[in-house]
Amino acid sequence: MTSATDPRPSAPPPAIDPSEVRQSRFEPVVTFAWLATLGLIAARWSEFPSVTEPLNLATMATALYFGWKASLDGGLWELLSIAQLAGGVAVGYLGKDFFAGLFGFPGLLGGVFGFYAGFLFTYLGLALLKYLCRDRSRLPGPAMRALGLVLGAAEGVLLVGIVGFALALLDTSAGAGGPGGPRPLAPLLVGQVIGPLVPPSASGAIELARVAQEMRRGFDPSRVDREALTRQFAPVTGHPRLQEAANDPELRALAEKGDPLALLQHPKVRALLSDGELVRLAGGIDLHEVARLLRQGLVPGAGTGPGAVPPVR
Repeated sequence: MTSATDPRPSAPPPAIDPSEVRQSRFEPVVTFAWLATLGLIAARWSEFPSVTEPLNLATMATALYFGWKASLDGGLWELLSIAQLAGGVAVGYLGKDFFAGLFGFPGLLGGVFGFYAGFLFTYLGLALLKYLCRDRSRLPGPAMRALGLVLGAAEGVLLVGIVGFALALLDTSAGAGGPGGPRPLAPLLVGQVIGPLVPPSASGAIELARVAQEMRRGFDPSRVDREALTRQFAPVTGHPRLQEAANDPELRALAEKGDPLALLQHPKVRALLSDGELVRLAGGIDLHEVARLLRQGLVPGAGTGPGAVPPVR
Protein backbone atom coordinates (compact mmCIF):
# COMPACT_ATOMS: atom_id res chain seq x y z
CA MET A 1 0.00 0.00 0.00
CA THR A 2 1.42 3.32 -1.04
CA SER A 3 0.99 6.53 0.89
CA ALA A 4 -0.11 9.82 -0.57
CA THR A 5 3.40 11.17 -0.19
CA ASP A 6 5.04 8.46 -2.32
CA PRO A 7 6.44 9.86 -5.58
CA ARG A 8 4.72 8.86 -8.73
CA PRO A 9 6.64 6.42 -10.89
CA SER A 10 8.64 8.30 -13.53
CA ALA A 11 7.91 7.77 -17.20
CA PRO A 12 10.36 5.51 -19.01
CA PRO A 13 12.94 7.37 -21.11
CA PRO A 14 12.05 7.70 -24.77
CA ALA A 15 13.45 5.00 -27.00
CA ILE A 16 16.52 6.02 -28.96
CA ASP A 17 16.58 5.24 -32.63
CA PRO A 18 19.85 3.34 -33.26
CA SER A 19 20.24 5.25 -36.54
CA GLU A 20 20.55 8.49 -34.52
CA VAL A 21 23.40 7.22 -32.34
CA ARG A 22 26.78 8.43 -33.49
CA GLN A 23 29.17 5.53 -33.98
CA SER A 24 32.57 6.96 -33.03
CA ARG A 25 34.73 3.87 -33.41
CA PHE A 26 35.40 4.60 -37.09
CA GLU A 27 36.27 8.28 -36.65
CA PRO A 28 39.88 7.79 -35.45
CA VAL A 29 40.49 5.40 -38.36
CA VAL A 30 39.21 7.88 -40.94
CA THR A 31 41.13 10.74 -39.31
CA PHE A 32 44.32 8.68 -39.36
CA ALA A 33 43.73 7.80 -43.02
CA TRP A 34 43.36 11.50 -43.90
CA LEU A 35 46.51 12.48 -42.00
CA ALA A 36 48.42 9.57 -43.55
CA THR A 37 47.32 10.70 -47.02
CA LEU A 38 48.58 14.23 -46.37
CA GLY A 39 51.81 12.81 -44.96
CA LEU A 40 52.33 10.69 -48.07
CA ILE A 41 51.72 13.69 -50.33
CA ALA A 42 54.24 15.74 -48.32
CA ALA A 43 56.81 12.93 -48.41
CA ARG A 44 56.52 12.67 -52.21
CA TRP A 45 56.32 16.44 -52.74
CA SER A 46 59.64 16.75 -54.52
CA GLU A 47 58.68 14.05 -57.03
CA PHE A 48 55.81 16.09 -58.49
CA PRO A 49 56.56 18.36 -61.46
CA SER A 50 54.99 21.36 -59.67
CA VAL A 51 52.94 22.20 -56.57
CA THR A 52 49.74 21.97 -58.62
CA GLU A 53 49.47 18.18 -58.42
CA PRO A 54 50.11 17.70 -54.66
CA LEU A 55 47.91 20.66 -53.71
CA ASN A 56 45.04 19.34 -55.82
CA LEU A 57 45.43 15.89 -54.22
CA ALA A 58 45.47 17.49 -50.76
CA THR A 59 42.37 19.48 -51.69
CA MET A 60 40.42 16.36 -52.68
CA ALA A 61 41.48 14.43 -49.56
CA THR A 62 40.68 17.34 -47.23
CA ALA A 63 37.34 18.12 -48.88
CA LEU A 64 36.24 14.48 -48.52
CA TYR A 65 37.37 14.29 -44.90
CA PHE A 66 35.89 17.63 -43.82
CA GLY A 67 32.65 16.85 -45.63
CA TRP A 68 32.37 13.48 -43.89
CA LYS A 69 33.13 14.97 -40.46
CA ALA A 70 30.66 17.81 -40.95
CA SER A 71 27.93 15.36 -41.97
CA LEU A 72 28.26 13.82 -38.50
CA ASP A 73 28.02 17.19 -36.75
CA GLY A 74 25.31 18.78 -38.89
CA GLY A 75 24.92 21.93 -40.92
CA LEU A 76 24.48 24.28 -37.94
CA TRP A 77 27.78 23.26 -36.37
CA GLU A 78 29.47 23.51 -39.73
CA LEU A 79 28.21 27.08 -40.12
CA LEU A 80 30.18 27.79 -36.94
CA SER A 81 33.20 26.19 -38.58
CA ILE A 82 32.86 28.50 -41.59
CA ALA A 83 32.67 31.45 -39.16
CA GLN A 84 35.74 30.03 -37.41
CA LEU A 85 37.62 30.02 -40.73
CA ALA A 86 36.54 33.58 -41.48
CA GLY A 87 37.59 34.65 -37.97
CA GLY A 88 41.04 33.15 -38.53
CA VAL A 89 41.44 35.09 -41.78
CA ALA A 90 40.28 38.33 -40.10
CA VAL A 91 42.65 37.95 -37.13
CA GLY A 92 45.52 37.01 -39.44
CA TYR A 93 44.92 40.01 -41.69
CA LEU A 94 44.32 42.60 -38.96
CA GLY A 95 46.93 41.22 -36.55
CA LYS A 96 49.71 40.32 -38.99
CA ASP A 97 51.98 43.11 -37.75
CA PHE A 98 51.43 42.10 -34.12
CA PHE A 99 52.25 38.44 -34.73
CA ALA A 100 55.21 39.35 -36.94
CA GLY A 101 56.66 41.50 -34.16
CA LEU A 102 55.88 38.84 -31.55
CA PHE A 103 58.06 36.31 -33.37
CA GLY A 104 60.65 38.81 -34.61
CA PHE A 105 59.92 38.66 -38.36
CA PRO A 106 60.35 42.10 -39.98
CA GLY A 107 59.24 43.65 -43.26
CA LEU A 108 57.14 42.13 -46.03
CA LEU A 109 58.21 38.60 -45.15
CA GLY A 110 57.14 39.25 -41.58
CA GLY A 111 53.71 40.37 -42.75
CA VAL A 112 53.19 37.07 -44.57
CA PHE A 113 54.39 35.08 -41.55
CA GLY A 114 52.25 37.20 -39.21
CA PHE A 115 49.13 36.53 -41.26
CA TYR A 116 49.59 32.75 -41.16
CA ALA A 117 50.54 32.78 -37.47
CA GLY A 118 47.41 34.75 -36.58
CA PHE A 119 45.22 32.64 -38.83
CA LEU A 120 46.42 29.29 -37.45
CA PHE A 121 46.35 30.49 -33.82
CA THR A 122 42.72 31.61 -34.15
CA TYR A 123 41.48 28.75 -36.32
CA LEU A 124 43.01 25.97 -34.22
CA GLY A 125 42.07 27.65 -30.93
CA LEU A 126 38.43 27.97 -31.92
CA ALA A 127 38.45 24.41 -33.25
CA LEU A 128 39.56 23.16 -29.82
CA LEU A 129 36.84 25.13 -28.03
CA LYS A 130 34.20 23.86 -30.44
CA TYR A 131 35.37 20.28 -29.98
CA LEU A 132 35.02 20.55 -26.19
CA CYS A 133 31.55 22.15 -26.31
CA ARG A 134 29.56 20.12 -28.82
CA ASP A 135 27.48 17.01 -28.20
CA ARG A 136 29.12 14.14 -30.06
CA SER A 137 26.73 11.37 -29.02
CA ARG A 138 23.83 11.99 -31.43
CA LEU A 139 23.60 12.32 -35.19
CA PRO A 140 21.68 15.20 -36.80
CA GLY A 141 18.76 14.65 -39.15
CA PRO A 142 19.21 13.81 -42.85
CA ALA A 143 18.78 17.41 -44.02
CA MET A 144 21.35 18.74 -41.54
CA ARG A 145 23.74 15.95 -42.44
CA ALA A 146 23.47 16.79 -46.14
CA LEU A 147 24.03 20.49 -45.42
CA GLY A 148 27.01 19.63 -43.24
CA LEU A 149 28.49 17.50 -46.02
CA VAL A 150 28.34 20.37 -48.53
CA LEU A 151 29.59 23.05 -46.13
CA GLY A 152 32.32 20.80 -44.75
CA ALA A 153 33.68 20.05 -48.21
CA ALA A 154 33.68 23.79 -48.95
CA GLU A 155 35.56 24.48 -45.71
CA GLY A 156 38.16 21.87 -46.64
CA VAL A 157 38.73 23.48 -50.05
CA LEU A 158 39.03 26.94 -48.52
CA LEU A 159 41.41 25.74 -45.81
CA VAL A 160 43.79 24.12 -48.32
CA GLY A 161 43.48 27.21 -50.50
CA ILE A 162 44.52 29.56 -47.71
CA VAL A 163 47.38 27.38 -46.48
CA GLY A 164 48.53 26.50 -50.00
CA PHE A 165 48.28 30.02 -51.41
CA ALA A 166 51.85 30.95 -50.46
CA LEU A 167 53.17 27.58 -51.64
CA ALA A 168 51.57 28.11 -55.04
CA LEU A 169 53.21 31.54 -55.37
CA LEU A 170 56.63 30.19 -54.35
CA ASP A 171 56.54 27.35 -56.88
CA THR A 172 59.90 27.49 -58.68
CA SER A 173 59.66 24.14 -60.46
CA ALA A 174 59.95 23.77 -64.20
CA GLY A 175 56.32 22.72 -64.42
CA ALA A 176 54.96 25.78 -62.69
CA GLY A 177 51.89 27.05 -64.50
CA GLY A 178 52.57 29.76 -67.02
CA PRO A 179 49.94 31.87 -68.76
CA GLY A 180 46.92 29.65 -69.16
CA GLY A 181 48.76 26.72 -67.57
CA PRO A 182 47.31 24.54 -64.81
CA ARG A 183 47.24 25.98 -61.30
CA PRO A 184 46.19 24.49 -57.96
CA LEU A 185 42.41 24.52 -57.67
CA ALA A 186 42.00 25.59 -54.03
CA PRO A 187 44.52 28.48 -54.02
CA LEU A 188 43.08 29.67 -57.34
CA LEU A 189 39.56 29.78 -55.89
CA VAL A 190 40.77 31.56 -52.75
CA GLY A 191 42.60 34.10 -54.89
CA GLN A 192 39.40 34.78 -56.85
CA VAL A 193 37.43 35.34 -53.63
CA ILE A 194 39.87 37.49 -51.67
CA GLY A 195 41.43 39.27 -54.65
CA PRO A 196 39.14 42.35 -54.49
CA LEU A 197 39.88 42.72 -50.75
CA VAL A 198 43.68 42.67 -51.07
CA PRO A 199 45.45 46.08 -50.94
CA PRO A 200 47.15 47.15 -54.22
CA SER A 201 50.67 46.65 -52.80
CA ALA A 202 49.92 43.08 -51.73
CA SER A 203 48.05 42.19 -54.92
CA GLY A 204 50.95 43.63 -56.92
CA ALA A 205 53.39 41.40 -55.05
CA ILE A 206 51.16 38.39 -55.81
CA GLU A 207 51.04 39.27 -59.50
CA LEU A 208 54.82 39.74 -59.54
CA ALA A 209 55.31 36.30 -57.98
CA ARG A 210 53.18 34.78 -60.73
CA VAL A 211 55.23 36.55 -63.39
CA ALA A 212 58.37 35.09 -61.80
CA GLN A 213 56.85 31.63 -62.30
CA GLU A 214 56.04 32.38 -65.93
CA MET A 215 59.56 33.71 -66.56
CA ARG A 216 60.96 30.25 -65.86
CA ARG A 217 59.22 28.99 -68.97
CA GLY A 218 61.12 31.40 -71.22
CA PHE A 219 62.19 35.03 -70.89
CA ASP A 220 63.85 37.44 -73.32
CA PRO A 221 65.14 40.61 -71.55
CA SER A 222 65.63 42.40 -74.87
CA ARG A 223 61.86 42.64 -75.31
CA VAL A 224 61.35 44.56 -72.04
CA ASP A 225 61.07 48.35 -71.96
CA ARG A 226 64.11 48.86 -69.73
CA GLU A 227 63.75 52.62 -69.46
CA ALA A 228 60.22 52.30 -68.07
CA LEU A 229 61.36 49.53 -65.73
CA THR A 230 64.28 51.65 -64.50
CA ARG A 231 61.94 54.56 -63.77
CA GLN A 232 59.80 52.35 -61.56
CA PHE A 233 62.76 51.30 -59.41
CA ALA A 234 64.64 54.63 -59.49
CA PRO A 235 63.60 55.72 -55.95
CA VAL A 236 65.01 52.49 -54.48
CA THR A 237 68.00 51.54 -56.60
CA GLY A 238 69.94 54.65 -55.63
CA HIS A 239 69.70 53.96 -51.90
CA PRO A 240 73.18 53.36 -50.38
CA ARG A 241 72.14 50.27 -48.38
CA LEU A 242 70.69 48.62 -51.46
CA GLN A 243 73.82 49.44 -53.47
CA GLU A 244 75.91 47.85 -50.75
CA ALA A 245 73.74 44.71 -50.80
CA ALA A 246 73.89 44.50 -54.60
CA ASN A 247 77.70 44.40 -54.44
CA ASP A 248 77.85 41.91 -51.58
CA PRO A 249 79.61 38.71 -52.84
CA GLU A 250 77.69 36.44 -50.50
CA LEU A 251 74.29 37.74 -51.60
CA ARG A 252 75.31 37.64 -55.27
CA ALA A 253 76.31 33.98 -54.86
CA LEU A 254 72.90 33.15 -53.36
CA ALA A 255 71.14 35.00 -56.18
CA GLU A 256 73.13 33.09 -58.80
CA LYS A 257 72.16 29.77 -57.18
CA GLY A 258 68.50 30.59 -57.79
CA ASP A 259 67.43 29.88 -54.20
CA PRO A 260 64.96 32.66 -53.29
CA LEU A 261 64.11 31.24 -49.85
CA ALA A 262 67.76 31.15 -48.74
CA LEU A 263 68.20 34.68 -50.05
CA LEU A 264 65.16 35.99 -48.17
CA GLN A 265 66.30 34.31 -44.95
CA HIS A 266 69.77 35.86 -45.09
CA PRO A 267 70.30 38.33 -42.20
CA LYS A 268 71.40 41.13 -44.56
CA VAL A 269 68.28 40.76 -46.72
CA ARG A 270 66.03 40.60 -43.65
CA ALA A 271 67.66 43.81 -42.42
CA LEU A 272 66.90 45.46 -45.76
CA LEU A 273 63.28 44.31 -45.64
CA SER A 274 62.88 45.86 -42.19
CA ASP A 275 64.56 49.16 -43.08
CA GLY A 276 61.86 51.81 -42.61
CA GLU A 277 63.11 54.16 -45.32
CA LEU A 278 63.51 51.39 -47.89
CA VAL A 279 60.05 50.02 -47.08
CA ARG A 280 58.60 53.52 -47.58
CA LEU A 281 60.38 53.98 -50.92
CA ALA A 282 59.44 50.50 -52.09
CA GLY A 283 55.81 51.22 -51.26
CA GLY A 284 55.79 53.81 -54.04
CA ILE A 285 56.66 51.26 -56.73
CA ASP A 286 53.72 50.24 -58.89
CA LEU A 287 54.19 46.47 -58.80
CA HIS A 288 51.34 45.92 -61.24
CA GLU A 289 53.18 48.09 -63.77
CA VAL A 290 56.43 46.21 -63.09
CA ALA A 291 54.65 42.91 -63.71
CA ARG A 292 53.18 44.29 -66.95
CA LEU A 293 56.62 45.38 -68.17
CA LEU A 294 58.22 42.04 -67.32
CA ARG A 295 55.48 40.18 -69.18
CA GLN A 296 56.71 41.87 -72.35
CA GLY A 297 59.72 39.55 -72.23
CA LEU A 298 57.84 36.30 -71.73
CA VAL A 299 58.58 33.82 -74.50
CA PRO A 300 56.88 30.42 -74.69
CA GLY A 301 59.64 27.83 -75.02
CA ALA A 302 63.29 28.80 -75.33
CA GLY A 303 64.16 32.47 -75.67
CA THR A 304 65.61 33.64 -78.96
CA GLY A 305 66.85 37.15 -78.36
CA PRO A 306 70.22 38.26 -77.00
CA GLY A 307 70.56 37.25 -73.37
CA ALA A 308 67.37 35.18 -73.52
CA VAL A 309 66.80 32.76 -70.68
CA PRO A 310 65.61 29.34 -71.89
CA PRO A 311 63.01 27.42 -69.89
CA VAL A 312 64.33 25.38 -66.98
CA ARG A 313 64.28 21.65 -67.59
